[in-house]
Amino acid sequence: MANNSDQLMSKSIVIANSPGKGKGIFAVQNITKGECLIREKPIMGGSGQDGQLLAKLTAQLHALPTQQQRGLLELHWPLRPQYPLRSRFYANAFDVTNKSDTVSEGGICLNAARFNHACIPTAYWVWNCHIERLTLHAITDIPKGGEIFVSHAPFDSPPEERIDTLNNIYGFTCSCFEREVRRLEADRLHTRMEELGFKEGRRDKDKARTMATPGSDEDPLPTILKLIEVCKNAGFPTLALATLHGQASSCYFWRGDSGRERECKAKQREVATWCIGKEASERIIKDVEQLVTLLVEIPNVN
Repeated sequence: MANNSDQLMSKSIVIANSPGKGKGIFAVQNITKGECLIREKPIMGGSGQDGQLLAKLTAQLHALPTQQQRGLLELHWPLRPQYPLRSRFYANAFDVTNKSDTVSEGGICLNAARFNHACIPTAYWVWNCHIERLTLHAITDIPKGGEIFVSHAPFDSPPEERIDTLNNIYGFTCSCFEREVRRLEADRLHTRMEELGFKEGRRDKDKARTMATPGSDEDPLPTILKLIEVCKNAGFPTLALATLHGQASSCYFWRGDSGRERECKAKQREVATWCIGKEASERIIKDVEQLVTLLVEIPNVN
């Protein structure tokens, strides 16, 4: 397995048969939350209309070594069987858009493509645009022998959107019904955020200070804390949760509560580290810290 500064596949995982799902990725030893499982460079990528995309993918396919061509052709492709190359791309590509890109870019990583979906994932993927690698980290402790899952649908999207995404892009209906009770917590999170007009936007410091005044009708802290609990109860230690901890830290800063400010900032960094890993560049950490300066424009929730 590749294991160098450019690419990595942890010795803690292996690609193996997953009953009813083709291939999957499993833990061959106990895995600790925060461990980097994969750091991988796409073997092909592209964007654009179908015709343009097909031309790009075809040229890249022919340039691949035989082993990678074989690996690509073994990937899941349930939809549009008359277009096998594009179908494989749509069903297996990750968003690998860089900050300088003007359009979204998809990329196929052969190892990462083997992770199957679960609504409550045990691993989190992110495109690290500073090293141009897809990274996946365990976001919970995983026992030896357990299959490792990622979520292919946004955690806070409503049920009908998740169903459409999984059916129309990935070609399957999620069967993890036993997790749906916890999933409802995430649905309530999305609904609450919409009802309260949750939106990220930069705010001048004077207004932020006013809103952070305890008891203020516009004080966002109670709602932020409620959203943190919902997010945690639903099992989503993602960058969204890191952002919420950072927003809480900002509120405590304006209240002059340095103790709780430091506590929330530490939690923000801890969750971010689970998702992007200790080995991620400091520039990634700074990107996350920039997010936490954004306060939510929502009223107090009793």
